[in-house]
Amino acid sequence: YLKIFLKEFNISKKKIDFISFSGQTILHLPQKKFTLQLGNPTLISKYFKLNVVSDFRIKDILNGGQGAPIGSYYHKLLINKINPKSAIINLGGVANFSLIKKNKLISSDIGPANAITDDLMFYFFKKKFDRNGTLASKGVKNKKIIDLYKKNTFFKKKFPKSLDRNNFNDLYKKLKKLRPHDALNTSSNFTIHSIIKLIDHKICENINEFILTGGGRKNRYILNSLRNLRKDIKFSIIDDYKFNGDLLEAQMFAYIGVRSIKKLIISSKSTTGVKKSISGGKLYKFNY
Repeated sequence: YLKIFLKEFNISKKKIDFISFSGQTILHLPQKKFTLQLGNPTLISKYFKLNVVSDFRIKDILNGGQGAPIGSYYHKLLINKINPKSAIINLGGVANFSLIKKNKLISSDIGPANAITDDLMFYFFKKKFDRNGTLASKGVKNKKIIDLYKKNTFFKKKFPKSLDRNNFNDLYKKLKKLRPHDALNTSSNFTIHSIIKLIDHKICENINEFILTGGGRKNRYILNSLRNLRKDIKFSIIDDYKFNGDLLEAQMFAYIGVRSIKKLIISSKSTTGVKKSISGGKLYKFNY
């Protein structure tokens, strides 16, 4: 993908200072001081003959943090540009938020987002995702499974907290037994419930807008449901502000890559629970 990207946009390697590489998280167990991302920064560095900065979460976890959400400082930049009283909700595999309260950046995971729905789509239809949430909108939520979701111990923990994409695997197994559209509707309502729970939290008492990012921002069922449930709140997507939502994650890691190189803070006690504010990331130098 990197090779295709450089060719498609005609980017000369001479203009690149370094590649900021996150990798795809496949296992995240901060309580065991372990996180695993797919991708080898050493091989990428050798292949492109460029420096690579990666491993953004490890230092945080070794210092008592959750290692996620790790892109909060980029979200802080966006919040200050768009609306200081807004909160960003990133709907990736997992849902997380960032906001600024009394000049303090606060972030945390809040629940599953696309992970369960995407797994269900592949299980039922051999497709990667529910485009626009169309199939979910045709189903009916299963109240028993929703109630089990609400009782999960994750919701009793204080912010900041983080999730592995498979933390709700027991509920995923139950969803697989439902009719496909009902399963998708129920999993989408996991995300909706988590967002409403965040909105009602005292931490959001001065927030007047929630901006959705990540692939889940395109799920019209989730967005329309939120707008119907809370007509007093403004919900928008990052694209409304002339940011390309499909590139936002890449921009985020480029930004925290630069912060890492400059030894600037990328995580703090109020964003990941780390003992003290720290930088992170490891530089993989290419030996010319």
